[in-house]
Amino acid sequence: MIERLRVHNYRSLRDCTVDMSRFTCIIGQNNAGKSSVLNAIDLFCSNNKIPAADFYDESKPIRIEATLQGISNEALQRITPDHRRKIEPLIKDGKLTLARHYAMPGATPELLCLTTRPSDCRFHDLEDKLKGLRGISIGRALAEVLPEYPEYFSGVDTQGLAKAAIEELISGMPEGQLEEVYAPLPTGIPNSIKALLPEVIFIPAVKDISDEVKMKESATFGRLIGAVMERLQDTVHMGEIASSLENLNLLLNRAPADDGSETDERIPALREAESAVRTYLREQFPSIDLELAIPPLELKQIFSSARILVNDGVKGEVSTKGDGLRRSVVFALIRAYADLKQKPSSTEGSDASGESSAIQQSNYIFLFEEPELFLHPSAQRILLDALLKIAPEHQVVLSTHSPMFFVPRSTGAFIKMTKISSCDGIPYSKPISVDLEKPLHPKDEFQLLCHENNAAALFADRVVLVEGDSELCFIRHIAQTMRPEWDFDAKNIPLIKMNGKAGLKRYRDFFRRFAVDVHVILDLDVLLDEFGKIEAAREVGELRSRLLQEADRIAKSEGIDGIRTSNDAKSLVQSQSFRERFREVIQIIERCMMGESITPGERDKLDDLLWLSRASARYQVLSRSEAGVSGKAELLHSLRVGNVYVLSRGCLEDYYPDGVNGADKVSRAISACKLITCPEAIGRLCPQVTEDGQSMPEFEAIFRRIFS
Repeated sequence: MIERLRVHNYRSLRDCTVDMSRFTCIIGQNNAGKSSVLNAIDLFCSNNKIPAADFYDESKPIRIEATLQGISNEALQRITPDHRRKIEPLIKDGKLTLARHYAMPGATPELLCLTTRPSDCRFHDLEDKLKGLRGISIGRALAEVLPEYPEYFSGVDTQGLAKAAIEELISGMPEGQLEEVYAPLPTGIPNSIKALLPEVIFIPAVKDISDEVKMKESATFGRLIGAVMERLQDTVHMGEIASSLENLNLLLNRAPADDGSETDERIPALREAESAVRTYLREQFPSIDLELAIPPLELKQIFSSARILVNDGVKGEVSTKGDGLRRSVVFALIRAYADLKQKPSSTEGSDASGESSAIQQSNYIFLFEEPELFLHPSAQRILLDALLKIAPEHQVVLSTHSPMFFVPRSTGAFIKMTKISSCDGIPYSKPISVDLEKPLHPKDEFQLLCHENNAAALFADRVVLVEGDSELCFIRHIAQTMRPEWDFDAKNIPLIKMNGKAGLKRYRDFFRRFAVDVHVILDLDVLLDEFGKIEAAREVGELRSRLLQEADRIAKSEGIDGIRTSNDAKSLVQSQSFRERFREVIQIIERCMMGESITPGERDKLDDLLWLSRASARYQVLSRSEAGVSGKAELLHSLRVGNVYVLSRGCLEDYYPDGVNGADKVSRAISACKLITCPEAIGRLCPQVTEDGQSMPEFEAIFRRIFS
């Protein structure tokens, strides 16, 4: 499995690091770099060449680095013993880091490995300094370059001994004297570690019919069929087929014997053809031998060359069918593979050691681009379930525009790709790892993980949180009425309903996980209660404290008690906050009657009983114009700077024009929108505020910040 991918200079991935898991979902807007990540993984595993158009900067090389984890002894056994001996020292805790290095367009990439070497530069060119030396001159050269290590080079008189002495010296160095660098593979052969790399099954978005429907092993369909057929390997029939293929190989090739010689049971015609070619060759090169070697036919090759015939009224290969049907065949193959993987493997057809006598299981990585194409929502969820079944055994990486694939409890890693404008004018992609390890409370999950919130989190860079439905309607209307370009939909700035202030922190934290810029429009009463949910800076909190003191002073001097009618008193007594405070006060009074003293904290609670009526009085004062309350304008401006917009008049209905009617809040909001038809009307409804040294209507100050 690829644990970490780092890409330099490939397409828009100027310098991009992606931490991956068994199931990785890449999200983001169009042209954000999602497909480039998938293609980079494919390039790392496939060793293909790269055209000039894929270089972010043609003057620099492309490097695709990948850290492979979970490399087991079983995986290492697939490498030849000599290569294994050279590769094993590079593996630390089951991890191996490799890199494909593309020096220039069209060049064959170089496969490098991450290794350690002494940071002392004298070790870096030792091989060049020893080149051509023989005998005791080798040891002398080493002692001259590294005089502080004479004990390592005593008696060194061959290149082999010199290499061993240097390796022993380096192996004993502390970590502080070593550095990590990329170097050529010690085997010198890139394909020597091919068995450790995952085999890619890349399912691109339907773009090029001729590429997707090729029925060869390297194409999508061929590899998917091969993967499905691998699930059938541990059966009697597969064992019989594998045995037949071995017999076929004996008819086509020489076979090694137990004594080290070779047996030749090939068909006579093949032996005669080989003998004739050898005879004619030896007429010019008498000492040359020649052998015809027929590549052994494997089950995997047979399965991968299978054809898929579809009868939709006209029987034919799937390549002759439409995009939707071809995509559905891919969908069906993946589901079949997932279902077969869930079934317990049969031991039939295995040899005495328990090893399969058919074909060896491959290590796949599924790269799926826009899996939602041509699938309705319920089918998308079915496909997601199939991919999640595959992920524990084979890594799955997908890019998507569909919120249906947002399943935090099942998804190992979420990567959001964004596009950044650089100072040189060439935009580049930046990955953002979305933290989904902290689980959501069931209530939060129900409220937050709805379709519109998922879509906003996945594809928006900015959202505006509002308290209710009426705000959704009214704010969208007045913004576009003030300026046509202030269009929330066109600018991809979703308005998200929180259903009150209580969910402010939860909603804000949710969108921050996706690195979304959050703006909030709130009623004035947030200054009285639940102010902590704003998470304002300490200085802003101090401004609020001074403003409340000023409101209390004004209320006291003007005799405002907050209770204007009998309904106000009834609402106060029936409120949950009042009842809770009243119970606490009764307990304090009872303890006081028993002779116990009152603590300063309990004295505050007695005083706090009057909090709600005091809050109502404060609200009456604060809802006045900013000029009438010292410190109000400064506080609201400081909150706007932090993208929190508190309505200075109170609630949204305080900004409606005369003549509004309706039985509920939404109806009244719709009625208000019909009455407001020009920017001047909005200017008359809201107070003037000072922003950036200019006087302007309050809503203009708010929307300038949101749309800037």
